[in-house]
Amino acid sequence: MVGETTSLDIDTAVQNLGPDGPVDGIVTQTVDPSAGVTVTPAETTLDADGLAVGTPQEVTGTYNVTCDATGAQSVTVTSTIQPRPGAPLRRART
Repeated sequence: MVGETTSLDIDTAVQNLGPDGPVDGIVTQTVDPSAGVTVTPAETTLDADGLAVGTPQEVTGTYNVTCDATGAQSVTVTSTIQPRPGAPLRRART
């Protein structure tokens, strides 16, 4: 409904592909809503600590979504992961 706010949880699955681990990571979820939607926050940073090689882990960001206009609307969420500063980096495979 236009003008109503709904809480929305976005789950992101992350995994350490190796060869080193476990490693601590930081997941950033960035939200890109269409013109008729307001989403807060626009970006969330989540901890993905202790990522063992080959063991997926899920992190969840929570957002407030408000529809501001009639018609079809969309929200795109992009997730990225980086090693936590100071955490050991993985070696690249060749």
